[in-house]
Amino acid sequence: MNEEKKFVVKEVYAILPGEGQLGEGMFYKHLWKLPIPSKVKGLISRGTHNHLQTMGNLKKGKIIDDTTSFECISCNSSIEITTHLLFKCKFSYSIGARCYEWYGDERVLPADYFNHFWQHRGNINGKKTILAWGAVWASVIWALWKHRNDIKFNGVSRNLGVAMDALKHRAWTWCKANIHGFNSSLYVWSLDLANYLAQLI
Repeated sequence: MNEEKKFVVKEVYAILPGEGQLGEGMFYKHLWKLPIPSKVKGLISRGTHNHLQTMGNLKKGKIIDDTTSFECISCNSSIEITTHLLFKCKFSYSIGARCYEWYGDERVLPADYFNHFWQHRGNINGKKTILAWGAVWASVIWALWKHRNDIKFNGVSRNLGVAMDALKHRAWTWCKANIHGFNSSLYVWSLDLANYLAQLI
């Protein structure tokens, strides 16, 4: 991200795996430092190893049989595997796109954990800003998984607005509780994320 908040592809390639110091190992190092609950870190970690209880994994483990639908419950257009559910599904991609609209940006989103995280990380600077922006990424993953479960088990309808409001509030709550000096109101956080993060030192 340059000074004008424009997305620059070459800045992402500079930090993607294979271009130096960052990759899978550094992903986990950053993950453990994020100001998010342990259960969220655990969910993300399990997801990177494809250990989430998606319909595809349940079928693969023969926990459900062929008579049970194993399509993605969010789009009903593909087998529900981890990478599809969190990154490729039309619903999840729309959530990711809206997240960057909230920040005042737009990006083409990778379809795997590590590149998705490093592209999100981008060229953000400042320790507290990196933590807060990382919490937003984690909140997207958590919101998608929770919304999926609400649809499946609680009869909730797919709703982009509800999922977005939930992830904004959740990320704000995590940052307020775990980042020293984080003093944004939920209103400012929801309305003007980019400017607040630019001021977070």
